[in-house]
Amino acid sequence: MLTTYPRHVTNVKDQSGNIPYICGIEVLADGMYRNKQAIEMKAPKSKTAFYRTPFWAAGLAFSRGHRVRNVPNDKYLEFIFNGEETDLSMRLFTHGYDLFTPRTIQVWHYYTSNKENKDKGIKKFWSAGDWAFRRKVESRAIRRFLTKMHRADKIAQNAEANNINNQELQKYGLGKKRSLEEWYTLAGLDFQKPVTKERCKTSSDLSHLLHETS
Repeated sequence: MLTTYPRHVTNVKDQSGNIPYICGIEVLADGMYRNKQAIEMKAPKSKTAFYRTPFWAAGLAFSRGHRVRNVPNDKYLEFIFNGEETDLSMRLFTHGYDLFTPRTIQVWHYYTSNKENKDKGIKKFWSAGDWAFRRKVESRAIRRFLTKMHRADKIAQNAEANNINNQELQKYGLGKKRSLEEWYTLAGLDFQKPVTKERCKTSSDLSHLLHETS
């Protein structure tokens, strides 16, 4: 499966030979996770080589259709923004899917700043609505996500620890081909600190992540 964050549309004519690669993940205060921004890396020299990544990105995700059948998006993670990508990352990995960064750029994205959103009247998902209601729904979805992450310690800190939507957890849960702990290691997660390990050695060295295809 190919996935990453696309470049901004202003970089359509870039001829550097670089590709955007996601090097790490952030641990947020509420126990949720968010991919770090993609950084520019030199594309592999070999035409049959790709950089492996543990991080699924919503910006660009290309695969065969059986991915959606075998690992569908969890429809019960309502109003979740941070954590949605991590949920699919760990589930895809434990179901046996390998993720790679595209070696060429074919898709771009129109990113905007808060100021631009305000000046141009660009509406975002979080711009309107009853957030008192949304927060309650989102908090319940977060506890569902943390259940799948095996983070009982984070759930126990919540006053509504037992208010968890466990519907169809088998369908939208982890796979059996690899362990969640193996994904933690690949992603560089350490819950004892908690910290995340930077996976990119330098801005130009990703040789340890290189995967040669036949």
